[in-house]
Amino acid sequence: MREVPEFVWRELVRRLGVTPLLARILAARGIRSEKEARDFLSPTLDALHDPFLFRDMGAAVERLFYAVAHGEPILIYGDYDAD
Repeated sequence: MREVPEFVWRELVRRLGVTPLLARILAARGIRSEKEARDFLSPTLDALHDPFLFRDMGAAVERLFYAVAHGEPILIYGDYDAD
């Protein structure tokens, strides 16, 4: 884990009430403010990027709508560790 000045992670401990270990992990990831930490630990859907930024997302959505409308099976494949 990257070294972080003690005052940085101690401030996160004080403001967030998290353990020193979690505060050090957050700080090592570049999360230094209370707001950044809260946004990271409790994300909202509004914080997600627009999925239509992916190339051909519109075509994929149209194809899914077509499959649903015509009763076609849809296979969903996901990475088990969700990274």
